Amino acid sequence: MVIRIGTSGWSYDHWHPELYPPGLPVRDRLARYAAAFGAAELNSSFYRWPRPAAFRSWRDRLPEGCQLSVKAPRGLTHARKLYAPEAWLQCIAAGWRGRYCWSSCRPRCRGMMPGWCIFLRLVPGWMRVAVEFRHRSWHCEEIFALLDARPGSSLVLGFLPGADLTWWADRIREWDLAATTCSSPSTTTATPTRYATCGPSGCCLCPAVSAHPATSAVNSS
Repeated sequence: MVIRIGTSGWSYDHWHPELYPPGLPVRDRLARYAAAFGAAELNSSFYRWPRPAAFRSWRDRLPEGCQLSVKAPRGLTHARKLYAPEAWLQCIAAGWRGRYCWSSCRPRCRGMMPGWCIFLRLVPGWMRVAVEFRHRSWHCEEIFALLDARPGSSLVLGFLPGADLTWWADRIREWDLAATTCSSPSTTTATPTRYATCGPSGCCLCPAVSAHPATSAVNSS
């Protein structure tokens, strides 16, 4: 089980001096961040899609093994509700070849399900999709089955209270220990495909839905 910890963004003035040493140029913040964390989320792409040159720059500066998740543009996820995604998918594919995070803040609506079905069918096979539903009504078997049918798809949790983060950190340690204990030369992981349980807040939470659970991660900023 691979566990990577990161934040949303990597360039913040108030991270001086806890992360950035005094006098560190802004252009060097990403390298310093990547030396301390193994993952990051690009959040600004939700508001304005970066130019290909920006993606090339991040790709050149990130060390091997550090994973960058790029937030999908709101023009696709919120304005178009994932319908007719072909043009946006071409634009996205020209940018970052890695994991993309798609978010939805609205309550679950059956009118959006056709859009999700079309979108997941058209997404290129190399593109790993992590979906963050910011409303508990989306955490249902219909959605889990839809994501399970698409290899490389994951369900992301966010905006958890501090008590929940502590509780989930304990669960991740348990899963990591179980995977290590149960491993054998022919079995690399004992991690189940889906976890579903309740945190201390009483909300039913599912940290990962993935056809490749050994590479799933729970990210929180």
